[in-house]
This record gives sequence, structure tokens and C-alpha cells, in this order.
Amino acid sequence: MYLEKARSFVNGQCEGVEPWKLIGLTFASTLILVWMHNFLFQPESLTSRSKKQFFKLIRKMPIVGGIIQKQINKALDDVTSSLPFLKDEKGYIKTLPAQGISQDELLEKIKDYSSMSEVHWEDGKVSGTVYSGEEKLTNLLVKVYEKFAWSNPLHPDIFPGLRKMEAEVVRMACTLFHGGPSSCGVVSRPLNT
Repeated sequence: MYLEKARSFVNGQCEGVEPWKLIGLTFASTLILVWMHNFLFQPESLTSRSKKQFFKLIRKMPIVGGIIQKQINKALDDVTSSLPFLKDEKGYIKTLPAQGISQDELLEKIKDYSSMSEVHWEDGKVSGTVYSGEEKLTNLLVKVYEKFAWSNPLHPDIFPGLRKMEAEVVRMACTLFHGGPSSCGVVSRPLNT
């Protein structure tokens, strides 16, 4: 009975309205309702989103946008001028050479790359960058690298020594942080190894 009354009421209100208008109104109303639902019910608060929208509109204003872009360009210039490797006049190699280069040429390029820095980290005065530049330690690292340069930690069946070293390093770290016997970890490695 109530359903029939509601249907009669709606039909009475729509009497004389063309069908295409009803379809268009329904479509537009649905879009508005979905947009409102998505706008109102998000993890981020309505206040925070409103502020973002307000500042986004302000930034689109030509005067404000120009000022902001000038500040961004100034910051980029400051960063560029303070980082010596961004001032490289030689340019960057962007493609593989058609012909390979000799070992001497390669070592010369490596020498160029290593001389780009204007900072003398070997003096031990660059906090948090290099922890030791000691020659004895460097020679030891080179010898260790020589033994494991071609090993692949993703294959512990072929390189069991790597697996053992990883397990020992992880256990040492767990012990340093008072981890119990069930604590665990992994040595992070680049994705391309």
C-alpha cells in the first residue's frame, strides 16, 4: 500500500516531464551523490582536504603561482650550485658506446669520476658519510671483495659461505639489540643481485 502511494506520488510529480530529462536528471544526481560520498567519507579529514583544495586554488592564481614558481626555481638553483656533481661540464654518458673501451681508458674514466669531489673525506671530518678511510682497512676490504665479487646471495646452495656470514651478522645485530633466540632479520641487498 505504501509502495503504491509512493509510486503514484513520484509518477504524479514526473507527469509532463520528458523521458530524456528524467534520465539526465537521474544520471546527474547519481554522479553528485557518488562524488559527495567519496568527498565526505575518506581517511583524511574534511578540514585537511578543504585546506588542500583552498591552497590548490590559490596556487592556480597567476600572481601567486608566479611567486611560488620563482621560489621553487630559486631553491633548485641553490641546490644545483651547492652540489658539485650537478655542475659537470663534461656531460653525462647516456648510451652504451658502440665499441668497448680498453682497460686503461676505463681506469682513466674511473680516475676522473673519483676526482670530482671537492671534499676530502679521507681526513675523517665528514660526519656520517665515511666511517673509516684507514689504508689498512681499505686493503682488507679490497681483499674480501676480491673473494666474493662474483658471489650471489640469492643462491646459498652455491655460495654457502655468504649464507653463513649473513646469519652471523644478523645474530650479532640481534644480540646488540638484546634480541632473544627467536629474534631474526635479513641483510638487505640491491634488487639486481
